[in-house]
Amino acid sequence: IEYRPVEEVPAEFRGLSFEECMQRIHDTVEDISLSLLPEDLQKQHMNYPLRLASTKEKSIRVKMGTIVEAKPDLATPELKAVLVPLLQDPDGVIGSAARALGEIVKANPALATPELRDALVPLLQDPYDDIIGNATWALGKIVEANPELATEELRDALVPLLQDPDGVIGSAARALGEIVKANPALATPELRDALEHLLQDQAAGVRRIAAWALGNIVEAKTAFATAELRDALVPLLQDQAAVVRANAAGALGKIVAANHALATAGLRTALVPLLQDQVAVVRANADEVLVQIHNLLRPDLFPAD
Repeated sequence: IEYRPVEEVPAEFRGLSFEECMQRIHDTVEDISLSLLPEDLQKQHMNYPLRLASTKEKSIRVKMGTIVEAKPDLATPELKAVLVPLLQDPDGVIGSAARALGEIVKANPALATPELRDALVPLLQDPYDDIIGNATWALGKIVEANPELATEELRDALVPLLQDPDGVIGSAARALGEIVKANPALATPELRDALEHLLQDQAAGVRRIAAWALGNIVEAKTAFATAELRDALVPLLQDQAAVVRANAAGALGKIVAANHALATAGLRTALVPLLQDQVAVVRANADEVLVQIHNLLRPDLFPAD
């Protein structure tokens, strides 16, 4: 909603309250003429989301992901079937279609299929970062919904994006974290090293996801729980971003659970201040690791007093 001089406001909206304007907009969108749809769809009884996804109006189609996210019950095979062809649409809605398909499988895991995964993978080579980012995000949701779709080929298609300078690193790291969680055999030293490098990224979101993904890798293969990885995560306990501190503590918990020898006095010292953190999830994650150290691993680190 933008503020504009009254003379620029369409006559039918002048004098209406905000709520009345929004209702008028909603009614206008909901009453999209079936004439906007392809002829084969005009003959069917279309429900609301199908009508929106099928309309030729680009401004409406790009909202499908938001609509499905708000109303997960709209995630149907019919809507998926309408959206998949848009992954090759030349009218600039490819990224939005990929995002909407990710929302669909998030809401309805049964719709995560090999065919949908394979339709999204080519978009990882698209020249537009928005399309790559949305496709990568959707692939992560597909693997989360259907772990059987986590393959070596998908992992290898995503790894190069960890070095992409244009804003898709976080989505790629998240998708790879889901892949190794679904298929531990796909956790490799090379992937661990690539994600560890991201712990120094300038973007807090990337650091957060890298820490989370590394926790998944350690769970997948306990041999990756090393002193080097622990020491790379410890500085993030003092990160300015709470989400980074929380995920670093969570990853460290997985490391000491996998390798008890890594529960040291130095790690305890680094974690204790987080018990006073202003953010609840940071305090909770730190407390969980400290309980592991105290009760399960190294009681000698905690004096009786």
